[in-house]
Amino acid sequence: MKKYINLLLLCLLAFSSCVDEDIVSKGKSGEEVAVNLNLYLPNPTQVATRAITSAEEAKVEVLKILVFDSQGYYVPESSISSVKVSDTEQQADDNGGAHISKKISMRTTSESVSIVVLANVVNEGETNDGTLTTIPTIQTSDTKNAYLKRLAYTVNSKWNATSKDNYRRFPMWGEYSGAITTVPIEVDLLRALARINVTFSESASSKFTMSSIQVNNSLNNGLIVPTSSLVNNNVTVPTLPDSPNMNTSLVYDGDAVSNNTCVNEIYIPEAAKSVSSSSYDGVYLTIRGQIGGVDKMYRVYMTATGKADGEALNILRNHTYKINVTSVGTGENDLVVSIEEMSDVYMRSPYEQNTLTVSSNLFYFNPNQKDPANLHITTTWSSWTIVDENLDGFELEQIDGNTVAIKPTNFNKLAAGSFYIQSGQLKKKILVKIDPDETANCYIRGESGTYPLNVSVKGNGRDGMIADGVQLVPEESLKLRPVRIGIIWETSEELVRLENGNGIYDQISIPVNPDNSFSGVVNYHVDITKTSGGKGGNALIGAFNQNNECIWSWHIWVVPEFDGGNGLVNVRTENWKGNSKEYTFIDRYLGALSSKPGDDALGLLYQWGRKDPFIGANGAQNPTRRVTYNYQPAGQGTRIYTWGVTGTTSLEQSIKYPTDLLKTGLCNVETNGTYFWGTPREWKSLMVLL
Repeated sequence: MKKYINLLLLCLLAFSSCVDEDIVSKGKSGEEVAVNLNLYLPNPTQVATRAITSAEEAKVEVLKILVFDSQGYYVPESSISSVKVSDTEQQADDNGGAHISKKISMRTTSESVSIVVLANVVNEGETNDGTLTTIPTIQTSDTKNAYLKRLAYTVNSKWNATSKDNYRRFPMWGEYSGAITTVPIEVDLLRALARINVTFSESASSKFTMSSIQVNNSLNNGLIVPTSSLVNNNVTVPTLPDSPNMNTSLVYDGDAVSNNTCVNEIYIPEAAKSVSSSSYDGVYLTIRGQIGGVDKMYRVYMTATGKADGEALNILRNHTYKINVTSVGTGENDLVVSIEEMSDVYMRSPYEQNTLTVSSNLFYFNPNQKDPANLHITTTWSSWTIVDENLDGFELEQIDGNTVAIKPTNFNKLAAGSFYIQSGQLKKKILVKIDPDETANCYIRGESGTYPLNVSVKGNGRDGMIADGVQLVPEESLKLRPVRIGIIWETSEELVRLENGNGIYDQISIPVNPDNSFSGVVNYHVDITKTSGGKGGNALIGAFNQNNECIWSWHIWVVPEFDGGNGLVNVRTENWKGNSKEYTFIDRYLGALSSKPGDDALGLLYQWGRKDPFIGANGAQNPTRRVTYNYQPAGQGTRIYTWGVTGTTSLEQSIKYPTDLLKTGLCNVETNGTYFWGTPREWKSLMVLL
């Protein structure tokens, strides 16, 4: 849904320090730059329990970022001793996992370095309420390997995973190798402990009632950082302390084992598998309960079969061991179990590693469009199906094993709907909509998908350009005949892309035919996954003439949080003078990604009287300009559209150079042109039509 909104901009800031430079730069060595740190957290269990929830299990309170040079020496000036992580910076994803997207200030390097990220740890002497793990403070003389080997933790009894208020956060580690530039850094974090979950099948539960689980031969100390090499971000052998200490038996009873289930309760350090040829000496469980009022006890050994003579299993960090009891008998070892070992590395599907992806979650149709659109489906499950179909004006047809054709059927402007693709337990919602006839200078997009853009008319000028009821420019003068469409800038790389002519959206510039056969509409694709935390961003698309000059531009405001998925935005109407003139306001600044306090609530900046936005600061306390990716050459290739300043002030100049700040004069357009700065009624306002 697009909505026309008149916005009164009460206070606008102008750039005073814009320079003509390339925005996407890796920075000079030693330069302080803002770096996007993207951390991917262990996948949680998908079972709701009385213990910590999935979100709490992967919760990160604080980070330490340690930088080591290529020789392994500590680089304190590039490291960050402690940085807090807010709830808004940690987001859940479609797979039930979570990730952290945080912007940090770091010094660029010309050579490759090692960046070690530690989560939920504090230095000795720092405040710790018992929920974090204390580690020794790094010294300037420390080398990487020597220091990381000293990072240990202890578990004097059961790991506190029960209280949701003061449960002990899990220490985590991850590492990145490469140069520090403005390019985002991605790190997978691994939980330092293993998790053991116990469940009973329905048939086994009908006979046996569990009263307790006792964990035997586990260690009470472990290391935060593994020393072995990783395979696909997985540890394959345990990393043990020089002096491993055996724990006393750990007993889980009461609510921890209610309903014959113990999930998100048992967390233990890594442990080596049993290697004894005479008797089992590895970790094992003792399960107690009753059958028909008679006390029973069973032992489950950490082997492939759960039996003492089975193939022994290492207990590995960041792994989950799912013990499912399928049958119980009367003897001590008379039970049948399956033990599944799962890595909890981020992006593992919660449903047995199966995945489901679709080519787009949103399809927009032009009015009177007759050609179908194709949805392409990829899944590792054996099959998929269409479910929960709710369409008006469209019909679906499966045309091969992985494609669904979405066909328009005599729809009108209100035609819309949705359906789901389901594969196993995974579901993807697909939205289908009609693009309305109205045009605008700014389009709000809340979902990834392909959208049409009418490039044959300037802004909302179907009826002429009008301000306060006065026609400034007649309708005929507002028609456009561009020869090229291009993305001028965007706040995240590949946030918006144009079609290459073969149904693939990977272009930043495309030619168009300006003759009478041109439909006036081009399609662009929005990919919210390219933005930090999936929060969205902003872009500017321009139309260019044969001289490579910009003749109009459109702001694409990608903001998934705007309408909550229901197509309705929060607005309010103001009438200060008590007359019939009313103004409608949205709940945030133009270009803002959120209405909640924080850096995401900072919008874009506008020079008085102009429709094209300028990029603002990184944050309320960070005066550096936010990064943009700028592409198109301006005016016969003389330069790239970067943030600059010009001394010429005119309506024509503002359109030709949408990234230039105009610094002299009022407006060189006579008479009606000054309505962009106010009206004869003295209303010092700027109307921006979305």
